[in-house]
Amino acid sequence: MIYVSSSCIKAQYIKQSVKTLAESGFGCIELSGGSEYYPQILEDLLELKEKYNLQFACHNYFPPPKNGDFVINLASLDSAVFERSLEHLHTALEYSHKLGSAYFGFHAGFFLPLHSNELGALELRNKHRIYNKHKAIEQFIKGYRLLDSSAKRLGITLYIENNVISTAYANKYGTWDLAMLLCLEDLLKLQDSIDCKLLLDVGHLKVSAYTMDRDFMSELKGCARVADYIHLSDNNSLSDENKYISMESEFLPTLVSFHHSQKIYTLEVYSGLDSLRKSYEVAKAIFG
Repeated sequence: MIYVSSSCIKAQYIKQSVKTLAESGFGCIELSGGSEYYPQILEDLLELKEKYNLQFACHNYFPPPKNGDFVINLASLDSAVFERSLEHLHTALEYSHKLGSAYFGFHAGFFLPLHSNELGALELRNKHRIYNKHKAIEQFIKGYRLLDSSAKRLGITLYIENNVISTAYANKYGTWDLAMLLCLEDLLKLQDSIDCKLLLDVGHLKVSAYTMDRDFMSELKGCARVADYIHLSDNNSLSDENKYISMESEFLPTLVSFHHSQKIYTLEVYSGLDSLRKSYEVAKAIFG
């Protein structure tokens, strides 16, 4: 199954993004971040779902936080950030259930207190204190177990998305060890503590592998073998650019070798509707 992310279409309200995608012929839409909260969001999406016969999945910053942007961080050692993250993710599970989605993916944690305007920023004005890694991972595991209990009650499969660290961040802090789940080794260690499933973001892995001086294709092979939910986009290895994919994208042959009919794919292509359409045709031709 091939979804397209609502974030591919920038709009103030997510209903506008969904409507544009639906009228462009996309029937499977992953609801994600980049829009503002408003009270009728659920009613509008249910109406659009029925009108256009849509299938929804929910992801990370959906629904939009009510009280402004923040960085979801279930590994935060700031109790207020941790509780807000957990509350948001519980709400997202409730929305997923009401919208008929059987799975929900969210980002692995960070080992530092980032602000929303610092995600993916090229200019890093602030340098934050890095958390104790062991304590941050324990905090994440605590939150995940609570979240997974709610997900099971609602019949939703929970996925953790691999994080991304760019060379710019690594240079700023003198280390790349700033976030959870950057590579296959991190996944295997986490799975020693919790029974969790990977949402493999190929673009994230490409950047993180370059930053960590690891072989991207080897990492991809290990992750693609175990992941049945995959985010697709391309980049220059330096930052998560969310560029289009093409038949020449280096990672596609590896993904094909581990493809099966139950895998879920989402296109996260932010370079315009034409690029999204072309990327969708590539994905459809390869993954059906």
